[in-house]
Amino acid sequence: MSKRQKTQTYDWKLTLSTPQTFKTLLAIVEPTVANVPFQVCMDTSEEGGAPFTGLRLDAMNSSKVCMVKAAYECDVQVSDTLRNEMFCVDTDMLRNLLRDVQASHEIEMIRYTNDASVTINTHDMSDPTNWSVSTIQLMDVDFNTIDLDMNDITFKYVVEMELDRLKHVCRMVNSIRSTLIEFRVDETEAPRHHFFSITADGEGATIRKVHQSSAVADGDVQHITVVHDTQVACEAVDTQDLLPKFHGRFPIIYMNGVLKSMDRQSIQLFLGQDLPLVMSYGLGSESSYIKILLAPRDDE
Repeated sequence: MSKRQKTQTYDWKLTLSTPQTFKTLLAIVEPTVANVPFQVCMDTSEEGGAPFTGLRLDAMNSSKVCMVKAAYECDVQVSDTLRNEMFCVDTDMLRNLLRDVQASHEIEMIRYTNDASVTINTHDMSDPTNWSVSTIQLMDVDFNTIDLDMNDITFKYVVEMELDRLKHVCRMVNSIRSTLIEFRVDETEAPRHHFFSITADGEGATIRKVHQSSAVADGDVQHITVVHDTQVACEAVDTQDLLPKFHGRFPIIYMNGVLKSMDRQSIQLFLGQDLPLVMSYGLGSESSYIKILLAPRDDE
């Protein structure tokens, strides 16, 4: 530890014991919303009322089409009281500094009092001789960003599906050069079945991927789990008997941008008529997540 680190007070120090998760968060965010503002939190109330300690971010891209909300749980220490809890750094530069960090590493991010940079200490927990120290300059930005309260939004459907399946369909949509992707929820009347479908119109081609799904009602919200592709099931159902319940169109470019860095098994889609699409993706611990919000596109 340097003499400076021994004697200088700090506003906050973060200990990131799951660096791969943090790197995944940066990889998902950076292509869509660059240079996002982070907020250091200590025992604050998270969505749903649970206490939360770690990093949060709320940011919107310049076109105001895509918004990111995320939380990363980590240890937070302060020398006195929490000061300068908002900070922003070059996201791409931060990813480069952490490029060689592996799962066995631990990261410390320290903001020293009156310092215009953040010090980053990394060390290998299995090899004490493998460590590094770097700094990254703080960016002067306006932290008066939009903080959308998700508790104010009521979605009609929550769809859970395999991440690989959604990635595959989005690649198909991109291959026919479609700019929009459409999600639909349809039902049959008797017996009642739910169908979740993904469609797109491209240059001389169309795609419609239909999935028969199980649904469980929780009050006014339908929780839909995608079961399997339903070529056989669809043949047994007259499409004229399908009752449309939801449809929404969203820009595919942002979906492809964030999905390519996701690698867990499943993802949740929150759907409501004339509401933004919310893609919710867990980052390991119960309190760590990322939510991508996409503005709907009308039929024009």
